[in-house]
Amino acid sequence: AKCGSIPDSRTVFCEIAERRNLVSWTSMMIGYGSHGYGAEAVELFDEMVSSGVRPDRIVFMAVLSACRHAGLVEKGLKYFKVMDEEYGINPDQDIYNCV
Repeated sequence: AKCGSIPDSRTVFCEIAERRNLVSWTSMMIGYGSHGYGAEAVELFDEMVSSGVRPDRIVFMAVLSACRHAGLVEKGLKYFKVMDEEYGINPDQDIYNCV
């Protein structure tokens, strides 16, 4: 995903559905976000949380960055609040740089 081959990355990501972990979710979100697929990164974040995977600081950096690049201001603010209120992750300088 990081190299820009989003369709191939998504295919592999779908093939490993039973073995996904925080790293695979995060990698896909970073790929989406850095290649102009902000809405897809947001959808993937929601799918990850629904599947029971707890986001960490890096995941929030990925989704906040994707929101920023895609102009999804309201979504970004929502995730910024959720990060602290629901997951107890206090924003640091890296997080503030993403928004």
